[in-house]
Amino acid sequence: MEQFREIMMKRNGPAMHFICNERRWCHSFYALETEQVWTHHPDYPGWNHLHIIALYPEAPFKYKKDFGLGLDRASGITFEENMEQLKQIRTMRYKCISSRL
Repeated sequence: MEQFREIMMKRNGPAMHFICNERRWCHSFYALETEQVWTHHPDYPGWNHLHIIALYPEAPFKYKKDFGLGLDRASGITFEENMEQLKQIRTMRYKCISSRL
């Protein structure tokens, strides 16, 4: 968890700050870390991070390029390098997406 926290605080958080404030296709980004996990599926590791992101419709088309630029500015790392490090830490089993246009 400490390695993930470090990535979020030093790379992904600043990259999303760049997107929210300069690229403006993301309205808001909240990276939350719970204090305690009360219940979870026994096949999954105990994980306590949740991201709440308010995106505009064009976001999926701009994400990789702009996030990569934000990562480069924040820490000099590429999108691919960052994602590879995250794959070593966690596996996303599913995503939940909802929108209102």
